[in-house]
Amino acid sequence: MSDTITGHPVPLTEEQADALSAVWTVLARVLAGPPTADALEVLRSPELLQDWPLLGDAQPDEPNDLAGGLDSLEASRRAEEDAAVIADDHMQLLRGPRSPRAYPFESVHRSREGLVFERETLQVRDWYARFGLEAPRLDRDPDDRIDLELEFCSTLLQRGLEALDGGNEEASRTLFAAHRDFCREHLLVWAPAFFDQLFKGASTHFYRGVAQLGRHAVGHTADLLELS
Repeated sequence: MSDTITGHPVPLTEEQADALSAVWTVLARVLAGPPTADALEVLRSPELLQDWPLLGDAQPDEPNDLAGGLDSLEASRRAEEDAAVIADDHMQLLRGPRSPRAYPFESVHRSREGLVFERETLQVRDWYARFGLEAPRLDRDPDDRIDLELEFCSTLLQRGLEALDGGNEEASRTLFAAHRDFCREHLLVWAPAFFDQLFKGASTHFYRGVAQLGRHAVGHTADLLELS
């Protein structure tokens, strides 16, 4: 499969694209807001942990963030961390009340001044617009928030899979290529630092696990798409 935008290979199988899309979606949802009690029960269920989408691609010599993340979610279940405790951790990590422990905006990590709504925000906005999308709270919340970027990556892969299922291989290649380019230009540039902050700042097993699974996902993606 060739990358129709950059000319580089996009070594994604249908199964890999589907698994990666699922992981981006799960991470996006628990970073956008804390899970409800019902969602928490599902996310920490032994069935989901044993069937985590990227387990099939795990290699023995990969970093232990995958196993560590799944173990942390299991520890969260055993410790009976409830939705209220996890919601408080989410607030402290990503919102404040003072400075968040993990800054969820790309421009804060990459811009010279470390502020929101910088050049990176507008670049990400342009990416969304190319595919008929925009941030839900345009001009109120920065477009380059971590959950929005993850959701965008999932959308590109899902659209690519739908195109492939419909027999439009050219559209599928273009969408998979766009996912690769967005990861290279944006998500993978700053997400590792974000997930490091999340891991160090988390007070619950749950969000430490989310941080580890996020670190694994971005590292795995860099290797899978030959961006490392």
